[in-house]
Amino acid sequence: EEEGRLRARDAVATGAALRTWKEWIRAQGGNPDAALRLAPVEHTVLAHEGGVVAEVDALTVGLAAARLGAGRRTKADRIDHSVGVELHVGVGGSIAAGDPLLTVYARDDESAHEAAASILERVRIVGGADGRAAAVRRSVILERRG
Repeated sequence: EEEGRLRARDAVATGAALRTWKEWIRAQGGNPDAALRLAPVEHTVLAHEGGVVAEVDALTVGLAAARLGAGRRTKADRIDHSVGVELHVGVGGSIAAGDPLLTVYARDDESAHEAAASILERVRIVGGADGRAAAVRRSVILERRG
């Protein structure tokens, strides 16, 4: 696990990750340097308290983004590349009350607020000196066999 983290950090630091990402986009007929258009509604949620982000449920974030149109339920569904969720602070990151926690990009106010509310139900911020220790660090290795 540690070797994987080091290799990932190195790939980002050297620019190899960005080059590979751009290659993937080109291979699919896209232009990696094209500007992405954002949905008309930008809803930023501020942290209600300061501390350390101890938990963010990734599945909840993904499902909220999918409901906005960033994913498909069926093969025929179109993906709206302008909608989505931006997390400003990840697990283990420090945040002060009033700092941006997340931004939802949506087609309308109602869906933006629904997405933000569903995500906030699954975000935990822990204050005080024990905040950093409370941050849940799950292993990237889910199971070992053999």
